[in-house]
Amino acid sequence: MPRRRVKKKWDPRPLAEEVTQRVMMELGLEGYGVPREKVFELVLGIVEDIASQMKSRPKPGPVFNRIKRNRDRFLKAVSAMILERIDEAGAGEVELLLSANPELAVRAAPLVYRRINALGANYLIERLRAIWEAGAAGFHLYCPRCGFKSVTPALTCMVCGAGLDEEEVKQYNGFAEKLAATAMRWSKEEVERALRTGYVLWGYEIIPPSSSAGGRSPGMLEVYLSKKDRAILEEILADKS
Repeated sequence: MPRRRVKKKWDPRPLAEEVTQRVMMELGLEGYGVPREKVFELVLGIVEDIASQMKSRPKPGPVFNRIKRNRDRFLKAVSAMILERIDEAGAGEVELLLSANPELAVRAAPLVYRRINALGANYLIERLRAIWEAGAAGFHLYCPRCGFKSVTPALTCMVCGAGLDEEEVKQYNGFAEKLAATAMRWSKEEVERALRTGYVLWGYEIIPPSSSAGGRSPGMLEVYLSKKDRAILEEILADKS
């Protein structure tokens, strides 16, 4: 009786290797220093997915063309992979993350900032800062330590994690000058209320406590008035009397 031929199971890895080579070169991943083995893992998953939908074995050209057509989506996947190993990422990889997936970079800004600092890549700090300001909402004041607009009402920096002193935040963000310019537009009663309570609310603008002139947003700080601040308000009040 003739021996039954056993069909050999198809191994997708050689095809994935071939496609990975093209992906690394034509999508510029070699220039960013992205580890080839990590890209191979992504490509292998794509090859296996395509193969599961076909009766015949996929060919290298069509697989690569699908990745190329979905280039942005693929680079976002590469970016997510970079973030998973951010403590090992090189400057080129971080640059790719910032370029290909700025939304992810904003969400993971503290991790990305820490890695950039460790790499000493100051030019990437500027890139991250620009992305942060374009994508992060609800922050009004700049951190005196890292320069990001990322100070929380609890006086901590959302990006670099620093615990901040109220006076240094006020000085760095020009509080006295802004108070003088803003309080000129307040009513006499509002100036008196600020002096009486001893504090103002500061965010996108400076407003007196319990003021009807604009609501209090979640990102606003409750800032206590120093002697210098009170002197500014007292001078404005005298002009309004």
